[in-house]
Amino acid sequence: MLQDAAPLTVPEGASAMTVLIEWEPDSVSHTGTALASGIRFEQDLRGTDQGDRCTRIRGGPMSGTKDPKVAAIEDFFAAYGAGDVDAMSAVLAEGIEWTIPGRHPLSGTKRGVAEVRAFFDQLGKSGFKAEPIFFGVNDEYVVDIHRGWTTEGTGKVDTTWALVWHFDAAGKVDRVVNLSGDQHQMDAFVWENYALAPIPDRLA
Repeated sequence: MLQDAAPLTVPEGASAMTVLIEWEPDSVSHTGTALASGIRFEQDLRGTDQGDRCTRIRGGPMSGTKDPKVAAIEDFFAAYGAGDVDAMSAVLAEGIEWTIPGRHPLSGTKRGVAEVRAFFDQLGKSGFKAEPIFFGVNDEYVVDIHRGWTTEGTGKVDTTWALVWHFDAAGKVDRVVNLSGDQHQMDAFVWENYALAPIPDRLA
C-alpha cells in the first residue's frame, strides 16, 4: 500500500511540479506483470496561490485478477519443472506449432502435441530447467523472459530465453517461437549430446 504523502507546498515561482508515486516492490498489475517501482506524472498547478497545499495522495497497485494466459504459462513452467509432460500438454492446442531456433538436431518447427512432447522428452535427458523472469501480455500474446539452463550432459547451457506465445480463441496455445540469448551455446551443446542416427535410418 502506498504511504500517505505529506502535504506539498508549491515551490515559489513554479507553474507545475512533478510528483513521484511509488508502489511497494513485487506489486503486480491486473495483467500479472510486475509493476515498475515508480510512476511519475506532472500535475499542473498554474493559478494556485503560493502557500496552498496539494491534496494528500493515496494509491496502490491496480486491482483485478491475473490474466488467465499468464496463469496458463505459469502452470506450464510448473509442470516443466516437475517433468510432467501431460500437464504441459494440457495448455496446448492440438495444432500447436512450436519453433525452436538454431542449427542443431532439435531445432525447427514442431507441429502437433506429439512432436512438442517428443521435443521436451529430449530436453529432459539434459535436465533442462527454467526460471521465469518477466511476463508481458495483450489480448492474444504472452511474451515470457526466463533463465534456461542444463543440469546434465557434456558442456552446459545457461542463458536468457524469450518465448512468444500465441493463444487461440479457445484459450489454448497454438503458436510458440523461442528466441535464445546465446544460440551458439545451445547449438554446441545439442551437437555434443544428441547424436544423429546413421544413414539410412536418419532419413524419413
